Amino acid sequence: MRTQGFTLIELLIVVAIIGILAAIAVPNFLNAQTRAKLARVESDLKSLATALALYRIDHKDPPYDLTPDHGWAKAYTQLTTPTAYMNKILTDVFQADDVLQGSAGHRVGGPNGPLTYDYGTAVYHGYNGNHNHDWYKAWGDSTWKIGSCGPDCKYLNVTFVFAGAGWLAGAYYDASNGLVSPGDIYRGEEFYKGDRRRGF
Repeated sequence: MRTQGFTLIELLIVVAIIGILAAIAVPNFLNAQTRAKLARVESDLKSLATALALYRIDHKDPPYDLTPDHGWAKAYTQLTTPTAYMNKILTDVFQADDVLQGSAGHRVGGPNGPLTYDYGTAVYHGYNGNHNHDWYKAWGDSTWKIGSCGPDCKYLNVTFVFAGAGWLAGAYYDASNGLVSPGDIYRGEEFYKGDRRRGF
C-alpha cells in the first residue's frame, strides 16, 4: 500500500500563497502602527496646546527661554512644575525613531532626558510684530509653535522656510500623501490661514 503525501508542486503553491498573504498583511500592519502614532501625536499636541494656553492665562506669555536649547528644557519644565499644567513631559514617538537613526533628538534634562516635541516661541525667534518677519509668514500671530518630526522621522526647518526661495513644499505633514509624507506635524496658537499653513 502506497503512502499518500504532498507533491512538490502542491507544497510550492502553499508557500506561494503564504508569501502573498504575508506581503499583503505586513504593510497593513506597519501602516496601522503609523496611524496609531499619528493619532497619539495629534492628541499630545492638543494636550500641550491646552497646557500652554493655561500657562499663558496665568503668566501673560507662553514659557520660553533664550538659551541655545530653543526653550525646550525650561518651557516643558515650567509646564510641569511648580504648577502642574501637565502631569508629565510628553514623548514624541516619531522622534524616538529618529534618535534610533542617529539624531540627537529634542531632549529635556540632558542627553538622557525624555524626547520631547519641538517647541519655539515668537520671542525666541525675534518676531516683534513685523508682518514681514519669517515667524509671521510661517505661524501668523501665534506666540508659540509645537510639533513632531512626523512619519519620516526627520525635522524640516518650517519656521524660516519662507526666506529666500519661498515656501518649502512638503514642510508640513499632509495625509493626502499617505503615511510616507516627508512633512512635520505642527500646531500653533491659532489655526493657520490659507493653503500654505496647516494645523489641527
